Amino acid sequence: MREMTLGQAAVILLCICCLTAAASVGPVGLAPLAADDECSSATGSSQECTLSALQRRGARLSSEEPWPDAELEIPAEALVLAELGPGPSSFSSCGGEAYDLSKQGCCDGVLYSRTSQGCCGGKSVYSYSSEGCCDEQRVYKFGSESCVPSAPSAGSEDSSTHFECSSTWPPVKLADYWRRYCASNRHMAWAMTTSCSVAYPAVHQRSSKAAEHRVLAACGKKAGENCHIFDLDGSACHRQRCGEEIYDGALKGCCGGKVYDLQTEGCCSGAVFDARSDGCCQGEIYSRASNSCCGGKQLYDSSTHGCCLNHGAQVYPFGTHNCCFHPAGVCKIPKGRPSCCH
Repeated sequence: MREMTLGQAAVILLCICCLTAAASVGPVGLAPLAADDECSSATGSSQECTLSALQRRGARLSSEEPWPDAELEIPAEALVLAELGPGPSSFSSCGGEAYDLSKQGCCDGVLYSRTSQGCCGGKSVYSYSSEGCCDEQRVYKFGSESCVPSAPSAGSEDSSTHFECSSTWPPVKLADYWRRYCASNRHMAWAMTTSCSVAYPAVHQRSSKAAEHRVLAACGKKAGENCHIFDLDGSACHRQRCGEEIYDGALKGCCGGKVYDLQTEGCCSGAVFDARSDGCCQGEIYSRASNSCCGGKQLYDSSTHGCCLNHGAQVYPFGTHNCCFHPAGVCKIPKGRPSCCH
């Protein structure tokens, strides 16, 4: 058998990967080959042209350039975002720390609460109760400082743009994809026509401006009319859907298809409970009046037992056992001795 060259092996591997990827996403049309990938009778040997085209495409796929966004028409049965992968529905990372985009935001590497704080100009965290953001440029204190906003520059996005779907966003068919978009890391943007009939998202961009420019240009080209920014870097990600109900993810949560209050309630294995009096331990709701959860793993009677976290999560009975640093963890008290700790 003739030996296979490195280039031919790479082409075969690439073809297998492409076929595998196509099978995993279902009946979705693949993007057309770029002009330099196309082969015609005028290009000479068809086999050599195809080999060269696949090698060029393989080089592009292995580069660090982001994958192109899929175009989206709303309503749609399915949305394919090549840059969005599976994972937690609305979680991302800020400064190396995981957080829920529906409840928190990331401001220049600093986490802040969407309920009580804001991000001014993408750089400074401020408190709604005592501070304001002036013209997206500086934070000022109520009572001691003032702000006179400047007029918006020509060509800038008007924050008062009215989208026909604003009151019902996200729609049922796109709720999961909206959560996936909100879970994306780095800079992202979502542009739509005011009728919400055409939209274009982009994630993993080098900057907010780059994301904004990309989606506005792509959405406008697709729609044949002006598009506007609906979301930039997760600013609208507090809007979430739970079944048929729209809710503010900074104040509410979704549990088993029901909206609940994050301040007073909790969610345990799909069931809502009163967080003021109860807790959740390994999927089981319990009364905090007489029980506790050790290390989030083991439920125990806090009137007769203790929780030791010096060597994992260990529950021990009072009077007969100790929780020690040396030896680390729970040990049994020997007869005639007050403790088993060293």
